[in-house]
Amino acid sequence: MTGKTKSSLLERFLGASLFFVLSVASIVWFILSASSSVSDIISSDPVLNFDKGAMYMLGGSIGAFSLFIGVAYHSIFSRKVPEKVEKTLIRGAIFGVLIMILVPQVTHFGIGRIVHERQYIECHQVEYRWLLYKKYVYTKNQDVCQNLATEISKSSSGR
Repeated sequence: MTGKTKSSLLERFLGASLFFVLSVASIVWFILSASSSVSDIISSDPVLNFDKGAMYMLGGSIGAFSLFIGVAYHSIFSRKVPEKVEKTLIRGAIFGVLIMILVPQVTHFGIGRIVHERQYIECHQVEYRWLLYKKYVYTKNQDVCQNLATEISKSSSGR
C-alpha cells in the first residue's frame, strides 16, 4: 500500500492556475510600470517615476509561466512531461531568473543616465523602499520635489 491519493481535477487545475495567474500579474505589472516610466521620459514630465521593483517582474513572469506549463502538463493531463519539453521548461525558468537579475540593473543604469543628461534630481523625500523593491522619483528641480513632498504629506494626513 503506497498511501498515495490522487487529487481531484479541480485541485490540480487550481494548482496550475496559480502559476498562470502569477505569470500574467507579473507581466502586467512590468508592462504598466515600464510604460509609465517611458511615458514620463518621452513627455519630459517634471516628475519621473521609476519602479525598479517592478522590473523584477519580467523575469518572474517568464519563470512562473515555465512552471505553469510543467505543472499543467503533469497535473491536469496526468502525464509525465517529455524530456525535451522538460529541458525547455528548465531553460525557460533559468532564463527567467537571469532576466530577473539583469533587467532591473540595466534599466536602473539606463534611467540614471537619462535623468543625469536631462538634469533631473533624485527626490528622496517621496521615494519608497522595502527590501529589494524601490520606487525612485526624479524631479526637474528642488522646488518640484518639495512641492511633491508637501502634496503627498497633505494627502496622507487627510487634509
